[in-house]
Amino acid sequence: MLLLVEVTLTAFLIRAEKPICNSEGGKEPPILSQEGDVIIGGVFSFHDHLVVEEQSFTTVPGALKCRDLFIKEYHVALAMIFAIEEINNSSEILPGVLLGYKIYDACGSTSLAIRAAMALMNEPAEALQSDQSCNKTSSAIAIIGQSGSSPTIGVATSVGPFHIPVVSHFATCSCLSNRNKYPTF
Repeated sequence: MLLLVEVTLTAFLIRAEKPICNSEGGKEPPILSQEGDVIIGGVFSFHDHLVVEEQSFTTVPGALKCRDLFIKEYHVALAMIFAIEEINNSSEILPGVLLGYKIYDACGSTSLAIRAAMALMNEPAEALQSDQSCNKTSSAIAIIGQSGSSPTIGVATSVGPFHIPVVSHFATCSCLSNRNKYPTF
């Protein structure tokens, strides 16, 4: 019995020595993206509703589908892209630094907004090598988006512990002013 405990503890200690990164979950790419030295993330609801399909537990769920285009959010995303391109085209603002962006559609869903924020914090599965350790910093240095307070609260709660700033153009909940709960909003 003691030998079994010793072998188990040794296995855990060896595994803890060198953590290996494994990408879990979906591999949904951003809706809009441009590579750069520094990435700014965007989470917007280009669509108003998420189509919820009945799931059977015998097959893998299909891709999520959204409906009802919300053009105002698309305009906000275009404003973000325009600002990034203006900064990149100016030699005075950030010389020698190319800004990039990754923009995701949250489909009006708080859970999809959090999922997009998590995708912005992690590298895509293709970029991870099987022997790469998990000490890389976030892919995005900041996240812009979500016009509603509820999804913004979800995103700010998820990325706050990782010190990633969140900026919202229309979240109006005064609770987001609580620096103890949302230190990076």
